[in-house]
Amino acid sequence: MEGMRRQLALSQRIIGIISASKSAYEQANGLDAELSSPRAGVSSDLANTLRTRIAELTGTIEDASIGLSGGSYAVPPVKGATSFSRINGQASALLEMVESTSDQAPVPSLYRTYSDLCTDFGTTLSAWQSLQEKAEADTGLKHPDNKSGVDSATATASSKESCERVNPE
Repeated sequence: MEGMRRQLALSQRIIGIISASKSAYEQANGLDAELSSPRAGVSSDLANTLRTRIAELTGTIEDASIGLSGGSYAVPPVKGATSFSRINGQASALLEMVESTSDQAPVPSLYRTYSDLCTDFGTTLSAWQSLQEKAEADTGLKHPDNKSGVDSATATASSKESCERVNPE
């Protein structure tokens, strides 16, 4: 029973990262749409610069397909530039590994991979927050955050809290 409890706890934390990353992705897409609108009144050079950076942070479908390889006993480290798409792809792969442990407690390598994922998400989310601040300062556009009502500050606090509580014991 204890193994199942640990598996559920880690799965819920991974789902929390997926949810927060998806919210940030949607916020970024919303800002991209605002910047591409002629009504935004933003110079095309500035809009293009900001939109390029947004594209780097949101990523592509190919980024999402770069999951994790290896078995649940030999999970490789997360490497390379991260985007919200890549984080979601890796988190989904990790979730699948955690849930395939036949109701056993997750092995330590799964916790380490989750910790690495938390670090990468935190870095990407911080970059997104900085970009939001820059966009607001440079364009005067106020961003009411995304439609789901989850702002990046809430996502940061939630992901940090979730990541700090992960304990394989």
